Amino acid sequence: MCDGTPVPDGRPKFARMGKFTRVYMPKKVTDYRQKLKVAYLAMGFAEPFSEAIEIAIKVAMPRPLSHFGTGKNAGIIKERFKEVHHVQKPDCDNFAKMVLDALNQVAYLDDSQCVKLSVRKYWSHGESNEGAMFIEISEISA
Repeated sequence: MCDGTPVPDGRPKFARMGKFTRVYMPKKVTDYRQKLKVAYLAMGFAEPFSEAIEIAIKVAMPRPLSHFGTGKNAGIIKERFKEVHHVQKPDCDNFAKMVLDALNQVAYLDDSQCVKLSVRKYWSHGESNEGAMFIEISEISA
């Protein structure tokens, strides 16, 4: 589990420096990749998986303030938003790419080992309304 608002994988940025072009990843993306690595290593796993794996990713996105009531209903989710799916950006595939790239050579030798992948994003629920990413990796036996 990685607490905080989940960050999808970004696209490289380009900066011209005279006749040279510098290519870099946004700081937000590199910071979140590092956060995923640290969270995985903190779980105490010994070695990366070396065989075929499956990865299940659950992304809890923090709700916008418009989903909550005001005044005496502050902090309570409005009825019309209780069963709403997270059908907006960022996309599921960008979260998958973030996890596959961040945990490459940490949780598994190469992301090509992933033969089954599932991603689910949803609005977080609870009073803290904080986002989180839950990742489950398991080896698939032959």
